[in-house]
Amino acid sequence: MKMVAEGSKLICDFCLTNLHESYPGMIHGGVSAAILDELMGNALLQWERKICVTTSMKISYGGSILVGRHYRAQAWLEKQTRENDDLFRVSGEIVDAEGNALVIARGTFLWVSAPDWSRAFGVEVDDVLLPFLRPPA
Repeated sequence: MKMVAEGSKLICDFCLTNLHESYPGMIHGGVSAAILDELMGNALLQWERKICVTTSMKISYGGSILVGRHYRAQAWLEKQTRENDDLFRVSGEIVDAEGNALVIARGTFLWVSAPDWSRAFGVEVDDVLLPFLRPPA
């Protein structure tokens, strides 16, 4: 995914093939959700400079994503949650060429620590990732 910052949004233009279809000519909803999840997580890295993982995501489908058509996915940060400084709310949507929202997502993301990262992924954190991870408590 090629992501570009445009104002307060992170943008990704895309066109999918029949390798991603569910029913003939239609992209599976899980693919749309994965695109938005990835873009929303990267929006946090872009603006907050924090590596976060998804804790919850709500998806609403208002239309179909079709094979061979061009779409734009966009994500933006909502205000930070008050109950926990390590939780962030992010929104995103996929729109068609006319600007109609076809898929809308709202997610909560958790800023992870280096020990959490190592436990979850089974690898040690390198010096490139370390500045973006939460300091251990």
